[in-house]
Amino acid sequence: MAARDDAFCSSKVALVIQQLEENFLIIRIKRLVLGIACAGLLSIYGCGGGGGGDAGGGGSIVAGPSAVMIQGTVATGAAFLDAVVTVRDRTGAIAGTSSPVGTDGVFIVTLADGTNPPYVLVANRTTAAGEVQTMVSVAESASATTANITPITNLIASRLSPTGDPLKLVSEFVAGTATITPAAVVASVAEINKILTPLLVATDTTGADPLKSAFSTNGSGYDRLLDSLKITITPTNASSTNIEIAVKQKLLEGMQPTVIKFVSSATNLPSLPPIDRANLVTSGTSVLIADLLKSLSACYALPLASRVDTAGTGVAADIRATTCKSLFFGNNPANFRSDGDVVGSDKLFSGMFTTSGSGTVFSQGSYEATQGNGDLVVGYKSQDAGGNGGFDTFVVRIDTDGKLKLIGNQYQYPGGVAAYHQFRQFITLNQSAYNYYSTGYNMNFPDVKGGRGVASSIFDRVVVTTPNGASVTLKPSAGKSHLNLVKSSVVTGTSYLRLRSVFADSATVGDIPTMDSNLVFSNIPFTDQDVAYIAAQSVWTFSYYLAANTAPNGAADATQYFKTRARALTIEELKRQGLPQLSPTLISAIQAKTSVYPGHAPLPTDGPLSGLDFSVPSGTLPVSRIKLFGRLNLATDGQIFDESVEVGLTARTGSIACTAVGSARCGLAGAFAASTYATGLHLYSLDAAGREFINFYAMYQLIKP
Repeated sequence: MAARDDAFCSSKVALVIQQLEENFLIIRIKRLVLGIACAGLLSIYGCGGGGGGDAGGGGSIVAGPSAVMIQGTVATGAAFLDAVVTVRDRTGAIAGTSSPVGTDGVFIVTLADGTNPPYVLVANRTTAAGEVQTMVSVAESASATTANITPITNLIASRLSPTGDPLKLVSEFVAGTATITPAAVVASVAEINKILTPLLVATDTTGADPLKSAFSTNGSGYDRLLDSLKITITPTNASSTNIEIAVKQKLLEGMQPTVIKFVSSATNLPSLPPIDRANLVTSGTSVLIADLLKSLSACYALPLASRVDTAGTGVAADIRATTCKSLFFGNNPANFRSDGDVVGSDKLFSGMFTTSGSGTVFSQGSYEATQGNGDLVVGYKSQDAGGNGGFDTFVVRIDTDGKLKLIGNQYQYPGGVAAYHQFRQFITLNQSAYNYYSTGYNMNFPDVKGGRGVASSIFDRVVVTTPNGASVTLKPSAGKSHLNLVKSSVVTGTSYLRLRSVFADSATVGDIPTMDSNLVFSNIPFTDQDVAYIAAQSVWTFSYYLAANTAPNGAADATQYFKTRARALTIEELKRQGLPQLSPTLISAIQAKTSVYPGHAPLPTDGPLSGLDFSVPSGTLPVSRIKLFGRLNLATDGQIFDESVEVGLTARTGSIACTAVGSARCGLAGAFAASTYATGLHLYSLDAAGREFINFYAMYQLIKP
């Protein structure tokens, strides 16, 4: 009988080991009561001597003389999908790693023999855009065997770090500058809970331990709390970090979100104001978001001929698959409208109409905000079959079947604002000493023409009111694909409002706005502190004046609102951001071409501008677009223009064709006309929060001091 019992227990052990080694499944070990002697099993199950409780969605430990396993949930509200958790011990050595995190957010790490607490847990994942996203947590003692990893634990880790940077916590602890003791962790948890108390009360989570309490990624309870928070931790320099905590909730159009800010060195920390629970996201919303993205992926997985009528004209009515039509509110793709655009083969959801879109996967859904009418803004990741993709948002609405459906913001006109950063390098005319960084916001208003064959814009102007109440005006201009800022009654060639600009070389003397006079700089000089004060989720107001509405003080034809997802970085923060680089060979070639026409490089008349080679250093966002800036006919100080090309995230070269067929600046087959010149090239990158980064290679002459 004993032999049979031992064999039975051994088979159970083998099954558990197989699950750990082959599948890395979640181990939810129920209390095992065999009533028999199970020799040799104490180190795995505690068989015959008690056992672990049900871990639920949070985690547990299964421990013995030779194995310790830490388990928990890694989530931002939605599961931190595809992340790998690495545990480092008190020496900084890797104590263990997890398998990639699944849709439930649960991870388990078996610690190596001989490792000792405290442990720092780091969850890393690489986005579709090539950006590494990281969150940190701690397990301060041998008994702290459950350790969730969330934006809140990342904030706790920030408070344990003397620099406020969670990513430095391991090295700081090893160096003896950070303290991770049970007392220090308890103090940090209490500090963060005090900050969040109004939101904890509103979500009924005041009794939860952010490090150890079990929760599931179902949009309820503690997960609802995470859905309602946006925590941004931005290292400023080697010794300081800027921290922002915002509440994601329902707001009337034009209202600014609830935000508190502080620096890592602060000791008297602010707290959130009272929160109305009725304005928070509905419990369980994250499940509905995940279901919508699964349905989107299922639509794009269908063969093209099943998705759409391939003999159609590429409009919403050509979508034929029920799987695809049911994605949209009222099961009708024609109901979707966003920023003046609709569904179509050359418009929104264009991949639904093309073979290249087949196999696109939508994932990593996140709740971002609730609009005044109850519609939700949802973030998502998309990745096509070739591995290219990125992050964006769309607006969804609850339909009569209880599911979230795509509806769009229903706005009539295009427009948006993004945090925008630029390093402007002057590669000709011996001007490299004047290279400078700038930070601010790009106002993206694509020009809309009056219809087929009509070259004139439908807009007279767009007036943008910033979160602090200041106003700027943008207008259309010939040769430009987007509206540009007006400066002293003149339409410039840029839509980028620079709040702060600083020379890369601190020894350089000069006034950047005066030297680079064709650009637009804030009339009020901003400090880094001023830039950091702007909230990540800030609301901007767009007032649209159509072509016939030229009266200076006339009423706008339409008003729209836009909420950013990230603030502009300060200059000190920007300097820490790596940027892609044009190849030295290409820079030398450009410099050689400008020797005849100083500040201007002649463009090819026999084909597109090709050979635009570049590199992407490790840890740097990849290039998604290359843009050319140029001028037609130097003798008459001719029209300025721009052309751009999208490139794959793994690409390291590009080619730009002239696309304005029939215009004076274009030749045949994508070539440029004679007397066209390049004045600048830029490499464009985008992060998951929608921040734009530009490495601009300028060729033109500055007005030197």
